[in-house]
Amino acid sequence: MSKTFVSVEKALDILTTFDFEHPEISAQEISDRLSIPLSSVYKYLEILSRKGFLSKSPDSKKYILGLTIFQMLNVCIVGKKLIDIALSEMELLREETGETIYLTVPKGWEVMCLEKVDSKRLIKLSINRGETKPIYAGADGKVVLAYQDQSFIEEFCEVVTFQKFTENTPVDCDQLLEQIETIREHGFAYSDSELDEGAIAVAAPIFDHKKKLAAVLAIAGPKDRGSDAKVSRWAELVMEKSQKISRNLGFRGRKIT
Repeated sequence: MSKTFVSVEKALDILTTFDFEHPEISAQEISDRLSIPLSSVYKYLEILSRKGFLSKSPDSKKYILGLTIFQMLNVCIVGKKLIDIALSEMELLREETGETIYLTVPKGWEVMCLEKVDSKRLIKLSINRGETKPIYAGADGKVVLAYQDQSFIEEFCEVVTFQKFTENTPVDCDQLLEQIETIREHGFAYSDSELDEGAIAVAAPIFDHKKKLAAVLAIAGPKDRGSDAKVSRWAELVMEKSQKISRNLGFRGRKIT
């Protein structure tokens, strides 16, 4: 094992020494418990403290978990709460449409699949939990982009290089900005073969109690099962479910675009 991996493992060992019985620990106690030289423990503690993973208790002068840990925990809790609230609606949507339903969240210039409910049909579209894809291609990514601040969109247009996956992939910001206006006007996005040939999707935004975009709910299926009438029905259903999930997250009122 390389020195870098050993160092990472030791840093994680230090963090996992904190528990309900030991919320405050001194450098000497860490050294004794993990059999790490005290001088090395201080180096690890200095780095972990600088990054916000640890801090010193003003009373005991021992080390305690820092704000970075609590911020990461909050992200985990919010994601878990979102899935718990959304999953039953996703399952209902799968039953109503027969297609794959998935939940994505923003991740930089990409979107990431947080949860999915696969179609029960033999021929279906599927996405893996944790899988990412570009924000500019696909209905869910364009919904994310549509409900970002203008500064985010401007920076995106300055730094992102578009990759053309199919003939229908958006290739510049002018094209995307037109679609964004349509998404904001109608409350949902539609994509046709933008990432994968023969795949269509309809997606709508989910907002939290702060009226901020929390996630995107999407329906995806093969194009040959998506007649105009069916896509219109998908749009109605995905907006209905996304609005219900938003209300359950504490969203009230109307999103101001």
